[in-house]
Amino acid sequence: MINFQDKVSFIWSIAEVLRGPYKPEDYGKVILPLAVLRRFDCVLEKSGGSELDPQKHGASGVVEDEKVRLSSILDKLNDRFGTEFSETDYLSREQVKEDILNSDDIRQKAKNNTKENFKFAFERTFMDFVIDRMNTNQDFFMKILENPEFKAYIMEDMMNEVYGEVNS
Repeated sequence: MINFQDKVSFIWSIAEVLRGPYKPEDYGKVILPLAVLRRFDCVLEKSGGSELDPQKHGASGVVEDEKVRLSSILDKLNDRFGTEFSETDYLSREQVKEDILNSDDIRQKAKNNTKENFKFAFERTFMDFVIDRMNTNQDFFMKILENPEFKAYIMEDMMNEVYGEVNS
């Protein structure tokens, strides 16, 4: 079992790697997400992913129904707007929705108002969530493009995951 000091040392070792491209006050923008990803990696490595049973953790527990719903939403968007969005594009929509759902302010307004009144608050903040998510994703991808060490780390990590999943 890794003790607290080992975790602190691990996080600071990441900070040392980032020392060149990041100012010390910017470490938190990268270290926390990487620490969370590492924690997921450790949990999945120990369990083989058994905690990710879709029957226990999904909204409806029925994976096939979700695929039908997803396909229906994508078809409607593509037909109406002449786009060719894929399941990957849909993930962006889901990220924005999760950001909104994680907002205490939005949750409080949704609970304390009628849907009609909530709509005003939602519409005022919607684009803020979209722009924040776009910036978050852009920061991640720009870091891959601009930092060879970060790119190598992500590439190695993903290669291990892809290889493991394909061969398990």
